[in-house]
Amino acid sequence: MSEQVTLEAEFLRRALGQQGGAEHVSVTPGALPPDLPVTLPDLPGMRMLGGVRSVEPGWTFVYPGGTQSAAPLRLRWRVFVDVPTPQPEVMDALVRQFAEQGWQETHSFPSVFVEANPSLWEGLHPELLRTLVVQSRQQEGATQVNLTLTDAEPEYVEHLRGERGRPHLSDSFEAPLPTLTLPNGWRGEMVSGQGGALRSVKAALLPSPDVAPDPATLLAHFLPQLERQGWRLLHREDTPGALSVHRTPLGVGTLTLRLEDQNVSALIVHATAEQGRGSSRFTVGIP
Repeated sequence: MSEQVTLEAEFLRRALGQQGGAEHVSVTPGALPPDLPVTLPDLPGMRMLGGVRSVEPGWTFVYPGGTQSAAPLRLRWRVFVDVPTPQPEVMDALVRQFAEQGWQETHSFPSVFVEANPSLWEGLHPELLRTLVVQSRQQEGATQVNLTLTDAEPEYVEHLRGERGRPHLSDSFEAPLPTLTLPNGWRGEMVSGQGGALRSVKAALLPSPDVAPDPATLLAHFLPQLERQGWRLLHREDTPGALSVHRTPLGVGTLTLRLEDQNVSALIVHATAEQGRGSSRFTVGIP
C-alpha cells in the first residue's frame, strides 16, 4: 500500500512545469492527462497513479540577417501506472498495443547489448510527429511503468527512423555489429561508439545487486550468440578479464570484457576491408 500525500495543485504545476500556471501544466492524479495521443491496453489490475500534460517552449536559431520566428510550443505527456503482472508481460503488452496504433521503434543508435527482459522501449509516430518512451521496473510484486510522449520536429523523427543523418556519407559503409542478449539481471548502457569500416561500441554492463560481475561468465554466455550470427571463434582468453577473437564474413571481430568497479566494461570491434565505398568514420560519445 503506497503512502498518500496531499499537495497543492499549484505546487505541482510549478514543480513539474517550466512556466507554471494552469494553462501550461495540467496535473491529473488518478487519471490520464488530457488529449493523450495513445490508448493503453486493458491490463488486469492496472492502477492509474496519474499523469501530467505540459506545454514546453521549443528553440529556434536565427542567423545574422534572418528573421526571428516565434518559438514553437511542444506538448509533453507523462503517465504513471502500476500493474500487478511480471515486467516482461507488461512490456510485451504495451509495445504490441502501441505498434497497432502506428508507433515504430527508433533506429538512431541500435543497441549491441540488450536486456533479456527490456525495461526501456523508445518509439516514434511518423504521422503524428511524436516520440514515445516506455520505462518499467519490477518493484514489490508490481511493474511500475512511466510513459513519456513528446512533440518532435520532422527532421528529428526522420533521424530516429534512420532515414536522415549524414547526406554526404549516403554511399558509405557501416560494418555490422551483432546483437547480444544479456543474462537475466543485467542491463547495458552505451558509453561511446565509432562507425565506418572499422566499427566499435563501448558499453557498461550493469548487474543487479544479487548477480556477480564475472567477465568470463559473460563471455561464455555471449559466445554461442556470436557463433549464430556468423562470428566464428578463433581465440579465447578468460583471464585477466575476458577476450575473444572471431573471423566474420567481412573481416575480424573482437570482444573484450573487463571488471570495472562492480560493473563490466565491454568493447566490441568489427574490422572490415570495405574501405573503397567512401569514408564513413564517425564517433559518438554518451555523457
